[in-house]
Amino acid sequence: MARRKPRLTSTGRLQLLRLFSTLLPITLIDSSARFFSDGFLEVTNDRGEEFGWGRLERVILENAAEPLTQIIARLVDETIHFGSQRDDQTILLVKAAQHGAM
Repeated sequence: MARRKPRLTSTGRLQLLRLFSTLLPITLIDSSARFFSDGFLEVTNDRGEEFGWGRLERVILENAAEPLTQIIARLVDETIHFGSQRDDQTILLVKAAQHGAM
């Protein structure tokens, strides 16, 4: 796999940093990290279009303030309505606890 540079997407107050790994796509936003297997990116619709990074980023940014379980549900719902799953799908969402919240 070719080495790619991280990409920073900024919309208003939110910034999303897209990192590339040989194993899975990673995004960092505010105090959380989101790891996705490429099975989400490769969901394909009837026209042969993949769900891709653009749609994944849109779902992440539009739901960034939601609880992690809601982000997962929204992403799964969006990909189901978009097209056919052709590969396994894995999500790991990690959010840093605020100081004194524990």
